[in-house]
Amino acid sequence: MEKTNATDGNLDAVTSQLGDTHVDATALQSAFDNGQLDAVRLVLQTGVDVNMTIADGSTCLVRAAGEGQVDMVRLLLQNGADVGVADAEGDPPLIAAAAGGHDDVVRLLLESGDSIERTSADGNTPLICAAQQGSVAVVKLLLEKGADIHRTNEHGSTALLWAADCGHLGVVELLMENGSVVDQSTHYGATPLMSAASNGHAAVTRFLLEKGAAIDMADEEGLTALHSAAEDGQIDVVRILLESGAEIDAASQSGYTPLICAAQEGHADVVQFLLTKKADFKKADENGLTALIWAAFHGHLEVVRELLDNGDDVDKTNETGNTALSCAAQANKADLVEFILSRGAQVDLPNSFGSTPLFFAAQEGNIDIVRLLLGYGASVDLPLNAGATPLMMAAAEGHIDVVQLLLNSGADIEKVNDGGYHALSCAIEGGHLDMVNFLLANGAPIDLPIKTGATPLISAALDGRVDIVQVLLESGADIEKREQLGFTALVGASQNGHIDVVRFLLEKGAFVNSGGQNGSTALMWAASRDYEEIVQILLENGAVVDQTTQSGTTALISAAQENNIGIIQILLNNGATIDIAADDGATALVATAAKGHSDAIRLLLKRGADIDKALTNGHRGLTTAAQYGHIDAIEALLQGGAFIDAVSDDGSTALLITGIFGQLDAARTLVNHGASIDLADTFGNTPLMVAADNKYDDLVKLLLEAGASVNAKRENGDTPLVFAILGGNFECVRLMLDHGADADQTGNNSCSTLQIAVTYGHMEALKLLLSRSTANIDAQDDDGDTVLHSAVQYDQIEAVRLVLDRQAGVNVANSVGWSPLIVSSQQGLVDITTLLLENGAEVNKESSDGRTALMVAADEGHLEITRVLLSQNANVNIMDLENQTALMKAAHRGHEEIVRLLLDNGAAMDVTDNSGRDAYEIARMNCRYQITYLFHDYQAANSLTPAKNTVTPNFRQSRRDWYIPSREVRKEQEPFSAGSFGKVYRGWWLSTRVVSRLSPSPPTRRGAPSTEKHVSGKKRDTRTSCRSSVLATKARQTHRAQRPQMQPDPREQGRRGNADGLRIKLLGDGAERRRRDCRGDPLEGARGHPQGQTRDSQRAVGCVLVRYVRGGGGDLRGAVGLTCARPGSEVPRDSKEVYASSKAFVSDAQWRLVLGLCAFDPSDRMKLSDAIEVIRGFAEEERFQERLQEMKGVGDTANGVGIGDKSGDTVHLKQFKKAAGNVRALLKMKSVGRSFSGLGGDVTAA
Repeated sequence: MEKTNATDGNLDAVTSQLGDTHVDATALQSAFDNGQLDAVRLVLQTGVDVNMTIADGSTCLVRAAGEGQVDMVRLLLQNGADVGVADAEGDPPLIAAAAGGHDDVVRLLLESGDSIERTSADGNTPLICAAQQGSVAVVKLLLEKGADIHRTNEHGSTALLWAADCGHLGVVELLMENGSVVDQSTHYGATPLMSAASNGHAAVTRFLLEKGAAIDMADEEGLTALHSAAEDGQIDVVRILLESGAEIDAASQSGYTPLICAAQEGHADVVQFLLTKKADFKKADENGLTALIWAAFHGHLEVVRELLDNGDDVDKTNETGNTALSCAAQANKADLVEFILSRGAQVDLPNSFGSTPLFFAAQEGNIDIVRLLLGYGASVDLPLNAGATPLMMAAAEGHIDVVQLLLNSGADIEKVNDGGYHALSCAIEGGHLDMVNFLLANGAPIDLPIKTGATPLISAALDGRVDIVQVLLESGADIEKREQLGFTALVGASQNGHIDVVRFLLEKGAFVNSGGQNGSTALMWAASRDYEEIVQILLENGAVVDQTTQSGTTALISAAQENNIGIIQILLNNGATIDIAADDGATALVATAAKGHSDAIRLLLKRGADIDKALTNGHRGLTTAAQYGHIDAIEALLQGGAFIDAVSDDGSTALLITGIFGQLDAARTLVNHGASIDLADTFGNTPLMVAADNKYDDLVKLLLEAGASVNAKRENGDTPLVFAILGGNFECVRLMLDHGADADQTGNNSCSTLQIAVTYGHMEALKLLLSRSTANIDAQDDDGDTVLHSAVQYDQIEAVRLVLDRQAGVNVANSVGWSPLIVSSQQGLVDITTLLLENGAEVNKESSDGRTALMVAADEGHLEITRVLLSQNANVNIMDLENQTALMKAAHRGHEEIVRLLLDNGAAMDVTDNSGRDAYEIARMNCRYQITYLFHDYQAANSLTPAKNTVTPNFRQSRRDWYIPSREVRKEQEPFSAGSFGKVYRGWWLSTRVVSRLSPSPPTRRGAPSTEKHVSGKKRDTRTSCRSSVLATKARQTHRAQRPQMQPDPREQGRRGNADGLRIKLLGDGAERRRRDCRGDPLEGARGHPQGQTRDSQRAVGCVLVRYVRGGGGDLRGAVGLTCARPGSEVPRDSKEVYASSKAFVSDAQWRLVLGLCAFDPSDRMKLSDAIEVIRGFAEEERFQERLQEMKGVGDTANGVGIGDKSGDTVHLKQFKKAAGNVRALLKMKSVGRSFSGLGGDVTAA
């Protein structure tokens, strides 16, 4: 039966068709396409989905709405069409209707319940679509129905912006009447005014301006409406905007002005108009590009003409130095180049890289521009900053006609750049055969190398250009020339795999065994890079198969390293020695094992490689494979018969190496193959120890499960558990304890695991060890320290609490009698001290030398500790073995507040030590003047009888004297006063005679006293002792005769000292100062005091140089230091030159102190207060060393040590047992910085 089309209107025929055919979207679309309502209705009655997608991805309702078919839309809605179903592009029916301007359809859809704010896929509303289409009727309808006039799409565009963009003035007016915001911008800052201006809608632009649009409002890039109009060439809009007051030179964020925008796009009319309105053509963007340079770069001749006619500078440059001429040359605009040249442009003006217009033209290959530039006098060989010339660039780009023109104009064909490249080498780099032929025909040097030494032939061989190689050889190139690394053309071609070049070079007689500086030959390079065919060709042409590099590497070793199986076979088949070794002992087998190439290993073993061959350090292939974790290589070696427990020179096995490098899988493989689990190296390290030391938890677990000895010991006693604790690896510690590690074991110096954990602050490990330990918590090491001592010493308060909770003995003393409380007091640990006292620490417990916690706290100056101890009833008057009290120690160290605190708590002032000195005398002898004043005031306030040695001071100094503190001044500490000499302190410091002083008044210009009586202080100052003018005159004459005169410079007054302008001549009897151009602090004087012999009278150490510098307020800012110059030698000084250290100084620290004190630059000069602390440290070190020597000495008596007092009587003290443990403990107590003795076996004081 002939089918009747549903579109012919014959409903009976359609009914008949529906009765015997399948009705689907095709039938619905067929009826819909022809607009037959009845046919569509009939199809829909069959149950076809009204919302189904038709052929174009749309629906019938979307199509009908977009085409304005009101009746069809109504029919579809009556049959259940969904107004929310969109087409393939995301547009629903209402959007389609609004975009089509169909107000009736829009009204019908809204009446059917569709949302007025229904949006498209990109966020457009019906109002935005209608505004874009320009339908005033639809816009008006939507506004009447309550559409949101401010609604934006996903880009932030409003209906007003779209209407302005499309130039729909009526819609714009309607929207403004209904409250649109005239300057509402998009997410990118664009406004309706910018859109209208960009598209040239003059009427809309004028209307928006009348409505108050911000004329200079900018988008996110800083572009205004004027920028947009100028860029798009909208001259009418530009005119309107400028008439309305737009900023003519407004710059965007990139520095673009409207003039630059117009010039970029070549809008000459806009440029002309802007210039008539006085636009600034000198304005440049952020890169220094002006409108002229932009126009030239884009080749806009008319714009360039307008700018130059208006006075722009033809040679104006941007930040990189490019001119309009350079840009025109780059743009290949010959007419523009000629015009710019005719306007007087400098033809050879280079940019910042040295590129000239001729260079750009040669690079681009524009012979017309090159000819123009040369005709205007361009320099043909003017190079870049890097030395490249136009000829080189033209050759590199293959522009033969340009090269010929340049050569005809006198270009130097042999000129080279900084890298040594010349025209021929540039042509080869570019691969231009014709250019190579042309240059050679014009006399290019054929073997001229570049900076790396590569000749043109080598460069061509490296690039694989056999045609160029052939030309060069035919032209006489030297085939055996070498570059800097010694490579020939053959080596270069083999290295890069160019077989045709290799074959051609061999045919031309290239030496096949030529090697580079390290001996690498063509065969080695080809073997390492797996070029089998080249290897075969080289061997056929006589390559020595076993030739070695300087390090002993052969082609076989190179091939084995890279797992090049085919080449290994070729080399072995051609007689390669399979076990030949490099200088480090690596054979092909060891080399390939290190890389993990199991196939190469099996091949080499099959061909007879010695599996026991080792490196020079004894490591074999198995060890190297284990180091890098190559499982397949390990399996191949073991299958080939490798000894699994073979050791290197240091005793390392393959399994131990896996512990060092953390190769878990390799270790598992070795263990599974029966490796000895506990085999140690020559240092006693087992695999478990090194794995624990490197914190490889999984590897530790593997070894423990495999039966590794958890309590194995090194010679110093360290176990795997010790290594785990040292590393702070809690998991390793737990694993070892779970596998039977002894938590109570001790290591070197008898240190327990608890002490080790405390020392390194590993609290979690400590808690675990305490939970597993059954040993005495008060067990002591060889120094007598307990865990509590260690916790206190290293300031681990959490550890202190933990061990106290385990009932640790709080009063246990170490080898020198120090309890934990004494240790904490010495270190100033207030919280720990308090905690120890709360747990029963004996506050008055004495050490072996009789000192208590209070004494050491007072000695160290720990005020808070002193308060805590006194609050716990510490005995303030206990005396140590030297009969010294806490008060004496505080007075000796100058701790004023502690002295005051001790006095307030009943400290006795009248007791004396073994030398017969009381606290006052000790303070006075050590120049602790404030302490002596304190004692005096305390005695006066408490109506006490002054001690026998107390001297009432007759004055109080306004500031402290500079002094050499404490023990370092051990003799003749009394100062003497001698007129202008001020106070002079004499004594011995560091075995050197020292005279230092503070001058209360500006020093004279005379030299230091030179007579023995002056130096000793026994001669009075003659100027102050004379009572008559006659005697005074005589005395002055005598005094001047005895003292060398300073040589004053008339220019001294008001000048300032400078290290560059001062020379000091050191004399045996004084110092002579010469001043040149002095700038710095006012230098009042310099004194050179003669030094005597050292204490052993074996060598003179020069003289003491005292440099006085006074500030504006009169305060002394001086430096006192020891020079090492011989008396009489002249020593130039400047800001960077220093004296060599004298032998009188036993350490660099002492010499640095002297240099810091004597620095001529005030900013480099050490403060005296800092210097005093440094010198005090030296004195403490002396004291410590002396005491240490006493402990190590002999001559003790059974009844004790006798010490003489002032009267010569002998006082018998308590017996003091000197033992090695005492010495170690003393070292340990020196500071908290001792290194842990369990590691290295030594106790080192920090």
